[in-house]
Amino acid sequence: MPKNQKVPVLKFNKNLSINWNNLELQHSILVDNETGYQASTESFIELVKYGFFGFKKPNLEKIKGCFLVRQDAPDPLKVTKDNIFDKTFSAQDLIYYEDEFLSRSMSQVEEKNTTEPDYLQKALVRILLIESVAVAVLVIAVGVPKILSNMGV
Repeated sequence: MPKNQKVPVLKFNKNLSINWNNLELQHSILVDNETGYQASTESFIELVKYGFFGFKKPNLEKIKGCFLVRQDAPDPLKVTKDNIFDKTFSAQDLIYYEDEFLSRSMSQVEEKNTTEPDYLQKALVRILLIESVAVAVLVIAVGVPKILSNMGV
């Protein structure tokens, strides 16, 4: 018999607290000690974790899915909104949103790539300035004694 899979569950308690648990899934039933919750597609959501108290941008590649349940309620907790777009959402809208997301991602990558040569140029300028100062110090250190000896001082 295969081992039962554990799935993430966001549980809303009666005292207005929230628990994040990994519960065992047995035949579309989420089992928590002696309580069972129905695992329904309507109660499945996707979560993105924000870092540093919500100020750090999330990594969209690390989206986690989980089920929503209520304490002492075996029926699935459904999100009240029908879908995240409109009631009149079509396949063409999905293509538009995917294209928009792709163009935003590409522009962010291009923006990151345009700043790299600036850092290289700044680094090269700094290295050349340091080298020119070093050459000037060597010229003065070697040249001044020779000039003084030629003058007879």
